[in-house]
Amino acid sequence: MNLAAIMTAEDLLHLPADNMRHELVRGELTAKPYADAIHGKCVGNVILHLGRYVDRHDCGVFVGPGTGFHIAHTPDTVLAPDVAFIQKDRLSAG
Repeated sequence: MNLAAIMTAEDLLHLPADNMRHELVRGELTAKPYADAIHGKCVGNVILHLGRYVDRHDCGVFVGPGTGFHIAHTPDTVLAPDVAFIQKDRLSAG
């Protein structure tokens, strides 16, 4: 790993828009093109059906693309999955 190229979650927040999806893995920037329509339709169906279940059972929150998760520090890892579920007891008061 090139120590000079290590980015932080804060650096990631301030990247200019370039029509790519960005994540950090142990301080290293990754960039991927946005998904195609078929992938988007599949993700939409997952969000629709699982989101209804989560709402109906009040067991947490279900989020879609673009939601970043800061899962490790020094060096930072920030991932943005297509869909994610956060169990109610893991949610902060805010």
